[in-house]
Amino acid sequence: MNIALCILLLRVLLLFFILWQDITYRAVYWFLFPVLLLLEVAAQAFSIIPVDVYVLNIGLNFLMIIIQIGVLYVYFKCIRKIDNLFANAFGLGDLLMLFCFACAFPFAGFILFCLITFLISIILVLLVRLLKKDIAASVPLAGIQAGIYSVLLLINYVYALPIFSLNYWLFNFMNV
Repeated sequence: MNIALCILLLRVLLLFFILWQDITYRAVYWFLFPVLLLLEVAAQAFSIIPVDVYVLNIGLNFLMIIIQIGVLYVYFKCIRKIDNLFANAFGLGDLLMLFCFACAFPFAGFILFCLITFLISIILVLLVRLLKKDIAASVPLAGIQAGIYSVLLLINYVYALPIFSLNYWLFNFMNV
């Protein structure tokens, strides 16, 4: 078994563990996120993307996360009158998971991944709340995103789809 496959298996196992923990306990061990981040960076060592392009994509993705958190902060502070965003509205694990994904996708792929996983999370939570009236108010966003990402990793491995390559997103979705 080669190193890239070992890294893939470790990523998938870790992501499924995060999914299970977040859904079961609505909390994830904090040290899992740096491990996942290191595995994402290690996985990129086997890609053909130049280092400068990879670093640029990470920078753009981090900027996007900062903008998202800024918008959430203003919304919850001004409209919902919630002072502490991370204590009452958005989990720190969710933020750490976004930073892990920022190291996994090119910029366009990261934006699309975030939009799709946010929508799927909202739909899943609404469906569960319709079926169970006494369900907790929190959303296991990091867990749902981890589950979706692990499925994407497996699909990418089995079918050899270039969904994590910069060229795939640029030429298929951005029409560059």
